[in-house]
Amino acid sequence: QNEVESLSESFDLCIGGDCFEMLQQGSAALQVIPFVK
Repeated sequence: QNEVESLSESFDLCIGGDCFEMLQQGSAALQVIPFVK
């Protein structure tokens, strides 16, 4: 599941705040956040 890995990497960068917009675009990312944290 490369898609999940990509979201994980993006989430790591999300700490900067720029990734927040990307998270809004994909509801899937919102479901992944709890697992990443």
